[in-house]
Amino acid sequence: MSRGTGIVLHVLCILFLVYQLKTHPHVFETEGLGEEEPEGPGIGSWILASTLLVVTVAVSFCSDYLVGSIDAVVISLGISKTMVGNAGIPKISSSDR
Repeated sequence: MSRGTGIVLHVLCILFLVYQLKTHPHVFETEGLGEEEPEGPGIGSWILASTLLVVTVAVSFCSDYLVGSIDAVVISLGISKTMVGNAGIPKISSSDR
């Protein structure tokens, strides 16, 4: 199912590029290319780096929690291992059942 979704997304991306670059380029033209807007004070590089670090740590904790909870979800809901993509689930041989 995920491969099919990936194929559909790739086809849609290609169709959008054809639409944007070949069939309707006038829709995506920006007006006033020669006029530059004055830039205000930007975000400092320390703020950007610290935000990136905090978000990276938060994502790692969330993904660790998600993978750790898969075993309990499979057991409590009685769904198959294939439904969750075998993530974090040890292989069960037929002799273990």
